Amino acid sequence: MANNNRTPLPLVPLDVLPKITTTCVYGNECYHRQYWTEITCETAPTHPYFRPCAMMQMFSLRLSSPLACPVNIYGTFSVRDCWEPLRNYVFKHSRDDPATIPQGCSFLPLRSPCHGIYVLQYIFFDVDLWIKEEGDGSANKPWFCGYVEWDTSRSSFGSKLKGRLQGDYHGLDMHFAVLLDSIETVIEVLAEAEHPLDLKISALTSGFDDEVSLYDGTFCGSGAIFRHFLAVKQEELSVVLKMDDSLYKWTFKAGAGVLISPEHSV
Repeated sequence: MANNNRTPLPLVPLDVLPKITTTCVYGNECYHRQYWTEITCETAPTHPYFRPCAMMQMFSLRLSSPLACPVNIYGTFSVRDCWEPLRNYVFKHSRDDPATIPQGCSFLPLRSPCHGIYVLQYIFFDVDLWIKEEGDGSANKPWFCGYVEWDTSRSSFGSKLKGRLQGDYHGLDMHFAVLLDSIETVIEVLAEAEHPLDLKISALTSGFDDEVSLYDGTFCGSGAIFRHFLAVKQEELSVVLKMDDSLYKWTFKAGAGVLISPEHSV
């Protein structure tokens, strides 16, 4: 099945790995040992691999349909790569600080991974998401908890991929891509604002029209707003700033530097 980036691939129902397999019972090299599932600490922010290679870029996590009423989501969604299979979070909220998904919305607010997500043949998703209910914590609803392994040899490299995890209350759709010959790239934005400003900052990478949300909030003061890691093929990378009713864009290219920037300072 080919994808020319104009005709998106259909959603693929993802198979959840069983909690116990025959390899677990007989003490063989099961997926728990391979991906260190008993270790829940976060991966280190540095990584020893700096050559172009296969990487994964997550574009969005979204509910399968917009919400009829606001919902508070907490828990974790992480990726364990084959180089160092520790948790590399793309979503992480505690029960005391859940992510509020407003009515009519479907997107979960993503965070930057600690470093680029490197791929050999398999990608391993470690998911533990809950819906927070008002009152006693014991009434919280498990949304989706489990492990999923994605075999990239059965995917189209360089194409936008879609997979669905079906929970008891909502489906969770992943939009991502596996890119060959990509490099780990970090975007850091520094700003100075005397008064609070509502900012939306996103990135467009590797020829995809899906925006990667980098920041959506209010900023006041001076310093770094965020640092965000992306997987980028050695092509163009654009950063888009939406502020008030204005839109600003910067475009970069490896070996060429800045191709497009605002005419006046922002």
